[in-house]
Amino acid sequence: MDGFADILSEIFLAVLSMSLTGTVAVLAVMLARCIIRKAPRALICLMWAIPAIRLVLPAAPESAFSVMPSASPVVSGSANLPAVGINSGIAAVGDIVNPALDVILAPAADGAAVRYGMLLHAAALIWLTGVCAFLAYAIVSRLKLRRRVAMSIRDDSGAYLCDGLSSPFVIGMIHPKIYLPSALAGETKAFVIAHERAHISRRDNVWKLISYVIRAVHWFNPFCLIAHMLFCRDIELACDEKVIKSFEFEEKRRYSQAVLDLSAAKSGLSVDALPFGGINVKERIKKVLNYKKHSVAAIAFAAAVCAVLALCLLTNPITAQGKNEPVINEIKEARCDIEGVKIIFVSLCTEDGRLCRLNIDVENEGPDSCIFSDAELYCGDEPMKPKKGRGLGLPNMFISSNGGQITHFTADLSGYDIVAGKEYSIVWDVSREPNDMEKYSARITFTTGLLDTDDLKGPAPKTDSEVTCRE
Repeated sequence: MDGFADILSEIFLAVLSMSLTGTVAVLAVMLARCIIRKAPRALICLMWAIPAIRLVLPAAPESAFSVMPSASPVVSGSANLPAVGINSGIAAVGDIVNPALDVILAPAADGAAVRYGMLLHAAALIWLTGVCAFLAYAIVSRLKLRRRVAMSIRDDSGAYLCDGLSSPFVIGMIHPKIYLPSALAGETKAFVIAHERAHISRRDNVWKLISYVIRAVHWFNPFCLIAHMLFCRDIELACDEKVIKSFEFEEKRRYSQAVLDLSAAKSGLSVDALPFGGINVKERIKKVLNYKKHSVAAIAFAAAVCAVLALCLLTNPITAQGKNEPVINEIKEARCDIEGVKIIFVSLCTEDGRLCRLNIDVENEGPDSCIFSDAELYCGDEPMKPKKGRGLGLPNMFISSNGGQITHFTADLSGYDIVAGKEYSIVWDVSREPNDMEKYSARITFTTGLLDTDDLKGPAPKTDSEVTCRE
């Protein structure tokens, strides 16, 4: 069960991150709709693909033109659940025969992190419940509509006539069908069929369903609801434009009258149905009556806006990863408060271009052994948490008193987001015995710089950035 909760939490955090970038894209498209409002509505519909892509894809190529946030604050550093271990109070003992032995024990779980994990699991479960509710509504509404049109009859036009319908609509994914009220006839029927066939030729039935599924996944985000509503309006306007592009004014007037006559409530339709009336009727009639053929300049300008939006919104900012990697720039402090115990050497290791661990040598010239325990990593004065499932990676370590014995141990930092240009500190509680109430401290403080790998071919090699601590 814990495994499922962890996976669900990971998915939920990824959705939150996509929702953040998707919201930026939605707001940008909403602004662009106002700027290019005289552009072909089909082009505006195409523009909605940009936020849709950001809402479903967690990764994107990098670009210097990106306007997206430079990091993913929801995912990075949010799932800070350490590996839950049992703290026996007994520190690990290194093998004296082999002083270079790395000893890493899982520390006791941090209480705040555990509480955070429980809240995260609960939030993820609430999110999943909401998604299931939206999808269940879609399935139930489709089944109800299917029963309503079960007795429909196909006429010569290829549409299906059904009693009790208040508005015509298209439904179906693979083989979409047009359903009409039985009383519909004459020119109004011809207008309706032309409009619904425009939907079918544009595959609006598919795009509307995809839009609804995205809305279901991001049901907690009000901007996704707004985007879905605006997209549904735009596809109706795009179909109107496709039908009336060759109409004279009198035909436009009669078409508008048909839209008005069939503007009854569309209650009872499924979420993927495409009704002829009932959606933003006032705007549709106004657009139809005032429709003019779009100029080449307007189309070119709108296409340019779409291209710029795609470049800025479908890419992420260029990061330092893969080009410059953090290395130790300076050891500012390396001390232990217990007399005779010295931190004498620190080595920062990277592998495949990514920081992975600190190697630390401690020399004890004092008469007694000591224990390094309960380590924490700080960025400045703020404690850091590792990425979810990685564990703290900072060991409890027994330091021998065997006549200047040098003890080597490793602090695993691969689960942390360490960047260049920051100051970090590792702080340990130090005591003489496991249950000793008198506590001392040990601290390593270092700043990070950049390792430039511009000239490297292929993956970055394993490197050690070594710094010998000054007295």
